[in-house]
Amino acid sequence: MKIFHLNINDSLLQSVKEISNPWACYVLYQNTPISRLGGIDSKGILYIGKADNLYNRVASLQKSVLKNCNNNYKVKIGGHQSLSKKVFRIQRFLDVSNMTIKIVVLPTYESILYTESYLLEDYVNQFGELPPLNGQYGNYEFNDAKQYLETHKIKLEI
Repeated sequence: MKIFHLNINDSLLQSVKEISNPWACYVLYQNTPISRLGGIDSKGILYIGKADNLYNRVASLQKSVLKNCNNNYKVKIGGHQSLSKKVFRIQRFLDVSNMTIKIVVLPTYESILYTESYLLEDYVNQFGELPPLNGQYGNYEFNDAKQYLETHKIKLEI
């Protein structure tokens, strides 16, 4: 398992292109606190996702964010359609210059499914709701995902 911390700017895709494994989970951070139902998310997590084609998924995420921040006219669909709409709706609260993405490269497709589920469920357990740009939960319940990560010795910090 490898972990990368990258800024969501123009050089992001070049950095991702150098990562050879396509399977990964990623977390998009605002890096400023966000008020949530269950308290303050001091890390400012905006989105937790998975990718079976890392380069394409990160390119889609980057387009959605960059095209819809500082855009006062209408939503610009670029990359991920529903994410583009969510970014557009909350853009006044976002600071692209401060955003980073943490990429956790994993060994198998199955491991990204369990890891994403664990990260999402853990976030909901802490704050009572999904991150602001997420729209759905992962494929597995928290305890099943936690057991998988423990069995496969996958240790995470988000």
